[in-house]
Amino acid sequence: MALLNGWLNKNYKKNKIIVIETNSTIRNLLKNKGINCYESLDVYAEKQSNLIIIFAVKPQSLEEVLINLKKIDFKNTLYLSIVAGVRVDYLTKYLGEARYIYRAMPNIPAEVLEGVTAIFKNNNSLKQDSFFVENLMSSVGQSIWVESEKDIDIVTAISGSGPAYFFYLTECLIKICTLMGLNRDLSEKLSVQTMIGSAALLKVTNKSPETLRNNVTSKGGTTEAAIRALKNNDAFEEIVRSAVSSAKKRSEELSKNS
Repeated sequence: MALLNGWLNKNYKKNKIIVIETNSTIRNLLKNKGINCYESLDVYAEKQSNLIIIFAVKPQSLEEVLINLKKIDFKNTLYLSIVAGVRVDYLTKYLGEARYIYRAMPNIPAEVLEGVTAIFKNNNSLKQDSFFVENLMSSVGQSIWVESEKDIDIVTAISGSGPAYFFYLTECLIKICTLMGLNRDLSEKLSVQTMIGSAALLKVTNKSPETLRNNVTSKGGTTEAAIRALKNNDAFEEIVRSAVSSAKKRSEELSKNS
C-alpha cells in the first residue's frame, strides 16, 4: 500500500494500475480510490502483454500466486518482487529462465515519496527494463542498485526495518517525556517534531551525522551528558548492532526457506 499510495501521490495514471487483492475490505478501499481491482487472476484478461507484474504479498502466499501465474501466458512481461526473503532463483523456478526478473527492497517512507529502494536484477534483464524499474522506484524516493543479491539482506535490516527503529526511538522519547512530568500531547509534539526536524536538517545539509551531533554537543552541557550515557561502553551502539544483526539473520533465514 505504501508504494501504491506513493505512485498515486506522484500522479501515476490510475487506469494503468491493476491490483489483484483477495481481501474484500482492501479491494473495496482500492476501488473507491478508482483503482482497477480484481479478486483473482482468473477474472483478469488473459491476452495481456508488455506488463510489469509486481509481487507484493506475504512470503507464504507467493507460491500460490506463482502457480496461478503459470496458467496465464503473459507475453514480454517484466516481474518485480518486493517480497521479503524471496530470492530470484525461487521466482525463476516458476517463471522460467527467459523471464525478466527484478527484486527490490523498498521501505515505508515511499508512501510520502521519501523512500529508498535497493534493486537487484537477473542476468536476462534488459537495459530499457532496468531503466523503467529504476524510474518507477525512484518516483517514490531514491533507488540504488546492488550487484550481489546477498546485499539485500543487509538492506532489509537497515532501510527496510529502519523506519521501525526510528519510530520506536520516538516512542521511547514520548514515554520518557511523560514520565518526567509533561502531558502526553506536549510530549508527543516535542518528540515527533524533534525527530522530523533532525532528519530534515541531515537531509538538506552536506554535513555528516557525526558533524551535526558534535555541533549540538557543547562541552560540559546537557547534550554531552546524554551522549556520554549513550556511549558508555558502547552500550547504545551494541544495542543497535544487535537489532540490525537480528533483522539481517531473519532475512537470511527467510531466503533459505524460499
